[in-house]
Amino acid sequence: MSKIDKLLSSQSWQASVRVVEDFLKSNDKLDSLLNRHAGSLEREISRRVQYLSFGVVRNLGRLQWALGSAVKKPPKKRLQAMLLLSMFEWMDAEDAKRPLVVHHAVEQAKRKLSKAEGRFVNAVMRRIPDLGLDADVSNSALEDWSSQYSHPQWMVTRWIRQFGEEATRRLLDWNQSNSKTYTWSPVSKTAVPGDWLETDWPEFYNIQSANWELVRSMLAEGSTYIQDPSTCIGPALFKELNVCSILDLCAAPGGKSIQLQRYISGSEGLLVSVDLEGPRFNRLKENLARYQVEGVEKIQVSADVLNLEAKDLPRAEYDAVYVDVPCSNTGVIQRRPDVKWRQKESGLSELADLQAALLRKSAEFVKLDGFLVYSTCSLDAAENEAVIKSFLDSSGSSFSQEKAVSSLPWESGHDGAGAFLLKRIK
Repeated sequence: MSKIDKLLSSQSWQASVRVVEDFLKSNDKLDSLLNRHAGSLEREISRRVQYLSFGVVRNLGRLQWALGSAVKKPPKKRLQAMLLLSMFEWMDAEDAKRPLVVHHAVEQAKRKLSKAEGRFVNAVMRRIPDLGLDADVSNSALEDWSSQYSHPQWMVTRWIRQFGEEATRRLLDWNQSNSKTYTWSPVSKTAVPGDWLETDWPEFYNIQSANWELVRSMLAEGSTYIQDPSTCIGPALFKELNVCSILDLCAAPGGKSIQLQRYISGSEGLLVSVDLEGPRFNRLKENLARYQVEGVEKIQVSADVLNLEAKDLPRAEYDAVYVDVPCSNTGVIQRRPDVKWRQKESGLSELADLQAALLRKSAEFVKLDGFLVYSTCSLDAAENEAVIKSFLDSSGSSFSQEKAVSSLPWESGHDGAGAFLLKRIK
């Protein structure tokens, strides 16, 4: 390895340690920590930081279980982060390279901490082969799924109750695998770069190995938008309907709005996108400025959806209203592994209350014979079917359910989601 390669490797490793340390201390969103510690680094270094830190957080339960087997009490957070990162690298490395991982971990601990802590790291890392970190988890017993698949016990138990053991194991396998990067693009196939791979979903491409400079230029010109194929499920419910105006609530940063404008009929269409003022709302405005559809007027309104009134909007009622509610994000754990550690079962009921309130507010702006779509990126019935049932039961037969679509990742091959099409009938 050249001196330059060693420098780049050292930068990515040290930044990864800082990301993992801060996650252990604060439980902040992993994306925010990556931006804080790797946002200004060269792209290749930043990608390595993302790979390493996501790998640690994805396997955190298993790594901490192994570390707990090797030490009497948890080390301080900086040392713990170094050990967890090195243990993940060891898991991820070929057999021939594992001694190099151990050597690197020891040297880093000596340089960044102390010689004594370097000896401690050496003692722990030498025990790794006996801890079963490289064992095949598919053979693990049901009672070991939480630690071996690195998921909170409550989450595993809840999924088994909802989906059964076999489906839960497939979901756990899915979540523990590396996610792919997809982009949506409406351009003709002949205009798509040659290193974009076609997928099973029209207009979505796998850009895992694409030329990133070209991707960025296409993002800037509005000819592509990075998002998972699951994001089209909800908006596509309007595909066969004749709607001229759509109100998109909880719209930032704009991925759903970009899709929704394509399903607006007529030459004088209207798309109104609403969300709270802030960085995400600014991204919403920037994104919609880039993605144009002829004949559609686009208006962005900064407001708290729960306090939204007709006077805040360009019109009081709409042919269609779309609300993509805040949720537990259990359908996107493969892409966002921090979700499983940041989410608590006790918080699901509060989320469901918020979702129900947002759905009720959204219904106020649907005209007679108009449509309402409620969507989440959650797999949990409490945030999907239960919210819809409660709403329909309390709506006095004002709405009917026309369609329900769900994505179970182990079946669909992309992120999980739920979407429900309702119609105002009186």
